[in-house]
Amino acid sequence: MTKKFYSLDELYDALVYDSEGLFYGYVCGAEFTSSGIAIKVCIKYSREDLVPDIDRLRKILVERGVSIQVNSPLEYLVERARQEGIEIPLMKVEKELVFVKGLVDVKDIVLIDSVYVEDERGKRRVTLVLLRTPRETLYRGASVQTIKPLPTREHLEKKLVVSISKGILGFVREVVIGPGEIGIRVSKSIGTKGYISWIGFLRELRSKGYIEYYEELANYIDPFRNARIDISRLKEIEDKLLELDSPKEIYNILRKHIVIEKSSESYEDIPWSHVLKVRDIIIVK
Repeated sequence: MTKKFYSLDELYDALVYDSEGLFYGYVCGAEFTSSGIAIKVCIKYSREDLVPDIDRLRKILVERGVSIQVNSPLEYLVERARQEGIEIPLMKVEKELVFVKGLVDVKDIVLIDSVYVEDERGKRRVTLVLLRTPRETLYRGASVQTIKPLPTREHLEKKLVVSISKGILGFVREVVIGPGEIGIRVSKSIGTKGYISWIGFLRELRSKGYIEYYEELANYIDPFRNARIDISRLKEIEDKLLELDSPKEIYNILRKHIVIEKSSESYEDIPWSHVLKVRDIIIVK
């Protein structure tokens, strides 16, 4: 796979997984360090979630004589607490919270890929960063997976499949059987190219009575000069809809006017012996 490079804007909100295939967080920025540049990874918690009580944890660590900085990320605090044998204090979230979980040096990144996918959730962009180390595994205090689970529907169905050598492949469709070995069939309803039918989207908005939104968006991008917009601008358009406080139906109308140029093949079969990890995502050779 050819090494690809991405701007910080393109990486923003990218999903980050560790070497075990566990979800670590999402990209929320970058910082320059003494060794170069590191991406900042955040984690979002919803109302009623149980989360580490950072203030109490800081206080306990300081009382133990542990030196910590004011801006120490969540991952560092949890790691030091475990080293000190401290039980992590928890609290229930009353509103949505976002924590900076950790900084990832670019040397710890083994793969970055970005594709447009289509599944039961609709058409969307997936940008993924895969790490060389089991950072989320260590953060959770879990064990490294040494034995793959049985290839059952429960463990595999609809999970994202990522190849270390090829990037994002698609989603698991089913288990398949070959001579002497089983495998997984990966749906390849993905693409790296496509467009938004901007004029079609705006016409439908106007026909459904969203005149105010139609006028704002037509002034933002002229539909007669830009009948089609490259799909790489999808996040920009979604950010504009968010700025306009658009209702959910407008997002649904937008998705109807996204056209993805798919691969000519509809699936790829991967031998089970090529599967490396089966966790939140499936990692293959």
